Parts: sequence; C-alpha cells; structure tokens
Amino acid sequence: MIRARSTPIPLAIAALVALTAGCSQIAERATEEAVERAVESGSGDDVDIDFSDGEVSIESEEGNLTINADENGVEIDGTDADGNDFSLNADENGLEADSDEAGSFDVDADGSFTATDEDGEVTTGDIDVDGENVDLDIDGVEGESVFNTGEGIPDQWPSGVPEPDGIDDVFGTYVAEAGEESFVVAGSADGSAEEVFDDYVGRLTEAGYEETSSANQGDQFRTATFANGESTVAVTTQWTGETTELIVLVDRPASSAGDE
Repeated sequence: MIRARSTPIPLAIAALVALTAGCSQIAERATEEAVERAVESGSGDDVDIDFSDGEVSIESEEGNLTINADENGVEIDGTDADGNDFSLNADENGLEADSDEAGSFDVDADGSFTATDEDGEVTTGDIDVDGENVDLDIDGVEGESVFNTGEGIPDQWPSGVPEPDGIDDVFGTYVAEAGEESFVVAGSADGSAEEVFDDYVGRLTEAGYEETSSANQGDQFRTATFANGESTVAVTTQWTGETTELIVLVDRPASSAGDE
C-alpha cells in the first residue's frame, strides 16, 4: 500500500503566501523577457529591459531609455548611441522635449509652442486640435507657415477657383509657406468617374483655366492639370465601386490672393 504524505496545514499556507507574493515578480520578469526578445529580434541588438515601481528601463547598444508614467504624466530620459542626452516630460500643463543634438520643443496646454534648434534658431506657433480639425500656425526664421486641415472646404479657398459641389464626406487642407499656398479638397460624389470629372472641369474651364495635361483609364479614372496665369489646378476622379472619389488640388503664389 502506498501512503500519501500529508503536508501540515500551516506549512501549506506559508507556501501559498510565498507563491502568491512571488507571482507578480515572476510575471513581471516574464514580460521583461518577452519584450526584450521582441525588440532584439527586430533590431538585432542585445537589449536589457527592467520594470520596477512604475518605471521602464531599456538598455541596448543604441543607447538607454527610462520611462516613468503615472496619473500625473509621462517622463522619458535617455542617451542615444552617440552619447547625446534627450528627455521628454508631458502632463496636463503641456509637453517639454529637449535633446543635445536636436534642440528643444515646448508645448503649453493652450497649444502655443516654442522650438529651438541646435543652432539656437527659434520657431514659435500655435496648434489647435478639435476632433479631425487641425489648425497650425508657425512663425520661424523663414517666415510664417500655416497648416489647416479638417472637414469641409478650407475657409481660404480662392474665389477664382470653383468650389467642388455635390460631394459628400468633404475633407480639406490648406498650406501656406514661403510665398506659396496649396489647397486640397477630397470627397465622394454620385456618378461615374467621367461624369463627375466632366462636371467639375466644365466649371473650371468657364473660370478661365486651360488644360495642360491629362490621363485616363477607361471609365474608372480621370486626371488632368489646368493653368490660369500662375495658378494651377489638378483634378482627379476615381470610381471606387460604389461612388466616385473627387480630389481637387490648387497651387498658386500666395500674393495672387489680392488679384481676385
């Protein structure tokens, strides 16, 4: 007869407590090992990762990185392979990034920012994000730059260019930089690629634009470029199987705004 050996209850409880206390450490180290192997397989470098007290530390031949994150924000500090230090701090008051090699970048909670490059040149601006709408104004050593993107046709759309109409899910972008400005409007319309193309191009030629180049692919795709003075307009339509996607791109000197 084989007799089962019993374990005294106090000893069993002690073993269970010890095992429970060590589980988090075992899981933590297993996670560290898994992340290390994943990073090493992608980079080919030896990587050492340590999780402790809400902190993640990564060391490799490419440098080191420490990440601290809690309810108050995120703090990142590190050194790259060339010995350059860098850091990033982000909380409810904004974001501060600094690098020995690339300079600094600070963003306040109201969206205003200041960037200083490695030569000490300063760029300032404001960024406003509201859902899918982004407005970015930049004032730097090369002048002022503006970037706006979001739903609808940009407010700055030139009056001398017909606005695309009869389209749904309209998304527009406006960029002004170094004396040039560009507009992009995209949306979907009923009808074939040829029908949508011909409708808009007819309005464009009535506004004084002349075709300079074109291409097509059966009834599925149409594209052409038009010019009027220094202003150019590219029109593209493509059948998706359900609707036709229309894209209108306008490029022109910013100074031409006063000519309309």
